[in-house]
Amino acid sequence: MQSNLVGIEQPTIFALAGMGAFFCAVSRAPITAVVVIFEQTQDFRLVLPLMIVSIVALLVAEKIDKKSLSDLVLDLKGLQLNKETSANDYLSNIRADQVMHTPVETLDFNLTLDEVKQKFSSSTHRGFPVLDSQGLLVGIVTQTDLVYTRKRQVPGNHLLKEFMTLHPMTVKTRDNLSEVLNLLHRYKISRLPVMEGRHLVGIITDTDIIKIESEQLIGETNSRTN
Repeated sequence: MQSNLVGIEQPTIFALAGMGAFFCAVSRAPITAVVVIFEQTQDFRLVLPLMIVSIVALLVAEKIDKKSLSDLVLDLKGLQLNKETSANDYLSNIRADQVMHTPVETLDFNLTLDEVKQKFSSSTHRGFPVLDSQGLLVGIVTQTDLVYTRKRQVPGNHLLKEFMTLHPMTVKTRDNLSEVLNLLHRYKISRLPVMEGRHLVGIITDTDIIKIESEQLIGETNSRTN
């Protein structure tokens, strides 16, 4: 009677649903639990029971302990992750002008494509800010732009100002690194020019942010072991 009410006829479905519930209770990831079990069985009859038991398991597990198994393992190793004081909070206390690279290597917007390629080949940088004849930032050129010119078979005498990325995203000197990181992730870019008024004064890359975060993590780990 009970199996007919929920549309389950095979006892194995109860076992598989139980597996999903257990996984969800341990990982606190209900969607993942449903997907993992369904991928193993490819049985659509399991989807509804899995969704029900996963949500119930999640609610019960949250009542018993707010932390997942992975959080508890990290606690045992002395690596406590406090979501309220995350790496972003640490980055909020560091300004862009404290980390930026300066002086900045720039390119003139009247350079040709061949000259830009030569500059990239002789440098380790993956992108350059582009300045106009008055020294103002008007664009940015990256390796992605060069790939685009190759696909479009742009001639070598094509001027940089005709294929560079116009109106690049920028940050101010007093913007904090948390804001910088947010822009890098949101717009899927790897570098941001740093401006003071209308003038380019530096540049910050995703590598700089990673370095700062790594130094912070190493410092916290060392403080726990000492």
